[in-house]
Amino acid sequence: MNAETHPAVSPAPGHVEFIGLPGSGKSVLAQRLIRMLRGQNLRALDFDAALVLGLARAARQAGGWKSRGKALLLRTAFRRLGRGAFWPREQVLAGCAFGADHPALLASLARILAASGKHPAERNRILQYLFREFAGFQLFAAHRQAREILVWEEGFCHRAASLWGRWPGADLANEIAAYANALPAPARVFHVTADPLRCIERMRQRGFAPFVNHPDPAEIVRKMERLQAVAERMEAALARRGVPVIRIPNEGTLAEAETAMQKAAEALARETVTAPPPV
Repeated sequence: MNAETHPAVSPAPGHVEFIGLPGSGKSVLAQRLIRMLRGQNLRALDFDAALVLGLARAARQAGGWKSRGKALLLRTAFRRLGRGAFWPREQVLAGCAFGADHPALLASLARILAASGKHPAERNRILQYLFREFAGFQLFAAHRQAREILVWEEGFCHRAASLWGRWPGADLANEIAAYANALPAPARVFHVTADPLRCIERMRQRGFAPFVNHPDPAEIVRKMERLQAVAERMEAALARRGVPVIRIPNEGTLAEAETAMQKAAEALARETVTAPPPV
């Protein structure tokens, strides 16, 4: 199976992201990509591992035995409490710092945040997701070492589906383009594609009840179609910016999708190894 790739120039190593419908296979393929990259002698990390590593390095960098103990505590808490189970002060501060450093990104989200204010529970959930992502990326980027790469299955690019899929607005294409242009550019974006009906069936099999158990089956399909439209616009906006977007069809067997992923992993390994070390 051949992956479809948009031409791009000078991708920066450091992180890759996935976009695609719920149930398309992003999570599975992201974990496979991590294993492939580790097989290429890279330190590939998922988001939670990158967040904790950044927190620990930031604490250790402060110096002194208290900072070293704090760094150890952060890593121990992560192992004990599980993925994303804690919200330390440093994570909030890193999220705020990232937002202050990227005003264009916040500006592109202004209408979404205003619209979500009518739904307080969803607004708070969105803000928590965004600031956690801001913090995780800021900490990882600030403390990334050579041969490290973040594999982000639901990062900034995917978040567009959550936001504009829920509140599409009247100027969808331009809003998504502004958002894509404001993002820190990933080295690659993998667009995992699959038929919406197949994705719905996969989610039912995996027990994603809140999404697929709607009383109106047609509304489930319409929601998936909205998400698909956002993903397509996001891909187009990223490609115009020069970010390599690789389409990974996942309609058949997972082995076919993995073949395309393996080629991408080898290219990423070459770029990451030959790139200058982070400053």
